[in-house]
Amino acid sequence: MSEKASDPLALAHAKDELHRQQQKLILEIANRALDNGNRDPDQVFAVARNVRLRAHLVNNLRAYATRAIFRVKSKPQIHEEQLVDTRHAAALVDDSHVDKIEARILVRELLEGLSSDSDREIFTRRMKGQTCPEIDTAMQLKPGTAEIRVTVCKNALRRVFQNKLKPSS
Repeated sequence: MSEKASDPLALAHAKDELHRQQQKLILEIANRALDNGNRDPDQVFAVARNVRLRAHLVNNLRAYATRAIFRVKSKPQIHEEQLVDTRHAAALVDDSHVDKIEARILVRELLEGLSSDSDREIFTRRMKGQTCPEIDTAMQLKPGTAEIRVTVCKNALRRVFQNKLKPSS
């Protein structure tokens, strides 16, 4: 092991530099999303914050951040008479769709880690509610294949997710 790798100060400095680079990349993408003036800055920066918190979980931060940030919807056009209605006022502060979008992106990133397209299709069909025998029939697989592949996929996803959550040492 090299002297540099065992030096805690050097490791901390390297981590800080990585965090700065990640933050710079995320801010660059957020600024591009705000350039045309159609997106709500508060929502863009809320998504950017969430992307930053999940940066260690994804392999391609640029792609993940771009998809998440550019999915923020355009600013709603609000007329003064709409502000009087409390239902509209409540809708303005609801940003639950942002979390749903980020969750979908994270799941897509994890699914990309599966070994084959057929495994991704089997697992996706199972998550959409199809039974394993239905998947076997629809994909013309031998009986029991879908059940085995779903188990393999769950284990693979669990390993990928656990590896991404482990702090780098």
